Amino acid sequence: MYPRNSLLLVVWLIIPILFSTGLAFLSTIMLDIAVLSQQGREKEMHDLADSLGLEIVAKSSESGFLIQYDPENRLTIHAKSVPGSPVYVEIAELNKARGKDPLMKAIGYKTRSVFDTTAGWASDAMHIAGHNIMVTACERNPVIFALIRDGLKRCADAKFSNNLSLICADSAAALLEIESQPDVVYFDPMYPAKTGSAAAKKKLQILQELYRLNRYSHEQPNQDEVRLLEIARSVASKRVVVKRPHHAPAISPNPSGAVSAKLVRFDLYSPL
Repeated sequence: MYPRNSLLLVVWLIIPILFSTGLAFLSTIMLDIAVLSQQGREKEMHDLADSLGLEIVAKSSESGFLIQYDPENRLTIHAKSVPGSPVYVEIAELNKARGKDPLMKAIGYKTRSVFDTTAGWASDAMHIAGHNIMVTACERNPVIFALIRDGLKRCADAKFSNNLSLICADSAAALLEIESQPDVVYFDPMYPAKTGSAAAKKKLQILQELYRLNRYSHEQPNQDEVRLLEIARSVASKRVVVKRPHHAPAISPNPSGAVSAKLVRFDLYSPL
């Protein structure tokens, strides 16, 4: 027989382990993603679910992530773990103040074509396309891709529909198979948002959680940054632009230059 104190010690040690295991299990459940069946859109939602390989549910409480249309006919995604969601993609004109635009200074105003390897919510891609530059935005996550595509479909501005094209693929593989060499390859490795608006943080948090889903984990963000940079440099005809936090080291040593912004910097690399 064990002394009573020893048994209490064992119980005291085991309970936190069981509790943390339970939380991890619940967390996994909450990360499930589904499409909501909506009245009047039954076939459309079923087709969307089939194209994404997702389940379709009748109630919004049945999934941690839920894809549905809002009253303004926008495709949205809602995350139970992120207060204030859902979010959607809106393709719109952004600030174009010449000489005060670090991203465009890094890309180059005379650039004709850009391949964006990490589209995310496509904010940088639409900003570049708004300067009458042909942009191919590559996004490997099919859910995020569907949201961007919906935003582009709703956009009435021909500037974006003519200049912005989307592909759903692994960016390294897409670059290796590219037919038309882009002037610039743009690369924005995802990193935690420490500053910015609440809306921007919310969208980034949802983006990060979507990438963490096992369903789409064939290549985790930031896992092959160096390899992707090497491929990008072998493809770009003018330069590769890499977005980094000010405090972060360069992905590869000795970039050929850098453009600083308020919160980030853009490292520049010459083609190989």
